[in-house]
Amino acid sequence: LCPTTYEFAQKTKNFSGWVRVQLQHKANGLVIDELLIELDRVETLLSSIAMGEKKWKQGYGWVDEE
Repeated sequence: LCPTTYEFAQKTKNFSGWVRVQLQHKANGLVIDELLIELDRVETLLSSIAMGEKKWKQGYGWVDEE
């Protein structure tokens, strides 16, 4: 580990367990960076729906309000 990641490891409870979980996620196709991108996309969509900027169109999904 570099000095920065060493500091992170020292502050993370059960760091080796955390690493094992991350490796298992990756093996299952769950990549954190991709999940964060998807989370941002969903958050933006939900915000647009809540603000009335999107409407549900059968057969298309959520589309921009016209």
